[in-house]
Amino acid sequence: MNPQDIKDLEEFRAKNQRLLKLWVGRLLFYSSALYLITCLCVYYLYFPEQWSARLITALPLLAFPAL
Repeated sequence: MNPQDIKDLEEFRAKNQRLLKLWVGRLLFYSSALYLITCLCVYYLYFPEQWSARLITALPLLAFPAL
């Protein structure tokens, strides 16, 4: 391999790492946004009137991010 090939491979690797970071960031952003939208929908549409039932309904929504 000549020095130009090595330089090209290093640039290619750096570009791929930047793209990977971009895709991971997008995945985290969109999954977080979807989770928040789902939480809001559950909160407004399905929450019962009693506090104990609300706590039981909200428990999976609160426990999932901790996993």
